[in-house]
Amino acid sequence: MKKPFAILLLPVFLLLGGLQSVQAQTEKELLAQLEEADYQAIEALVLYPEPTRQAILEACLHPEALIKLESLQESSSKS
Repeated sequence: MKKPFAILLLPVFLLLGGLQSVQAQTEKELLAQLEEADYQAIEALVLYPEPTRQAILEACLHPEALIKLESLQESSSKS
C-alpha cells in the first residue's frame, strides 16, 4: 500500500526540484542584470564633478522626495 503512494509522490518531488532550479537560475539572471545596471549607473556618475555626484547621491537617500517633486512638476505643467 505504501509503495504505490511513494511512486505517486515521486513525480511531484521531481517537479518541485525542477521548479526550484529554474527559479534559482532566474534569480541569478536577475542579479546579473541588477549588477550591470548598477555598473552603468556608476560609470555615468563618474563623468560628473564631485559636488554634483554628492548631490545626486544625497538625493538618492530620499526617493520619496523625488517622487513628490515629480508629482508637483506634473501637476504644475498641467495647469
